[in-house]
Amino acid sequence: MSKSQYSRMRRYWSEASTGSSRKKVFAIFRVYGIESGEIGLKVYVDAESASQGGNLKFEADSWAVRAL
Repeated sequence: MSKSQYSRMRRYWSEASTGSSRKKVFAIFRVYGIESGEIGLKVYVDAESASQGGNLKFEADSWAVRAL
């Protein structure tokens, strides 16, 4: 995830948390198991809320996203 994508995710979450109607949604699609043939997909529709709740962790150096 780039810095601009992270900023956009935070901005969309911030706009929605101010009580205004939600017009934009930021979703992260995580595809895994491609090489093993056991392909899976996880969709985080409100990733910032998941981060605030302790379910996702964003690391600033590389902007890696890890499910907890």
